Amino acid sequence: MYNGADYLDATLKAIRGQSVDDFELFIADNASTDATREIVESHRADDPRITIDVATENRGAAYNWNRCYARARTEYFTWACADDIPLSGKYEASIKLLDAAGPGASLAYTGTELIDENGNITSGYEDMGALDEPTPAGRLQRIVRDLHLVHPLFGVIRTDVLKSTPGLGAYKRADTVLLGELAMRGQYLFDPTVHFQRRMHAEVSMQGSDAAIAAIYTGRADAGPMLPNARLLRGHVAAIWRAPLTVGQRVQCLRTLRRWRYRRPFAKELVRAPLSLPGRVRAAVRRRDA
Repeated sequence: MYNGADYLDATLKAIRGQSVDDFELFIADNASTDATREIVESHRADDPRITIDVATENRGAAYNWNRCYARARTEYFTWACADDIPLSGKYEASIKLLDAAGPGASLAYTGTELIDENGNITSGYEDMGALDEPTPAGRLQRIVRDLHLVHPLFGVIRTDVLKSTPGLGAYKRADTVLLGELAMRGQYLFDPTVHFQRRMHAEVSMQGSDAAIAAIYTGRADAGPMLPNARLLRGHVAAIWRAPLTVGQRVQCLRTLRRWRYRRPFAKELVRAPLSLPGRVRAAVRRRDA
């Protein structure tokens, strides 16, 4: 988290109130400047499951997300943002699905509803459901074609499977690349019962321009990629290459990228790239000279 004090207390109460209570709660504070530390310490005072590590500087969201699972010692892992509300049965429902399915499933998640800044329910949300296709390519196709809000990322994930990936990349929509890689490594299980409340408010971090989002991911104001969709496509291809697939499975996964929902913006980006290159070069020279 970074400067999420407005909603943090409610989120911590929700996590601590889960029907499954055998867990560690590690809080990665990315050098917050608000009341985050005080709120966490008030919960730590009577809950030994909570630990916090405060970064000395904001190194970006990707760094902060990845250091959470890098230290995990448990069989299962889940991310939680400081403004969302996991309802009391969220973890238990997902763990039951994974325990029953065995290692062929990489993650499990539950139904979602959207809430506003005051915690009022604004609407339901129709997630992708289960990714139970028998082939890695079939599951990857669902991700690259159908995924919108990335709620599976807040499901319960097998820690060893997550650690076999490089985690969250430091670029826009890198969460979809990670979900695609996890899908190639196992099925997604789904309980449609609503156990998760996603808070949608004006300060949701992953809104805004490509440059603004790149700065959030990396912690650097000048980190915006020249070709963001090309960078995203490269992430998907690299994930296909890393996944433990046969040659035939890898070819099929590469073919699924024809269904990639950003293929048209990618094509437009390539057409426009020569026109934007001189300005990018001038900007890079100015930064270097400064």
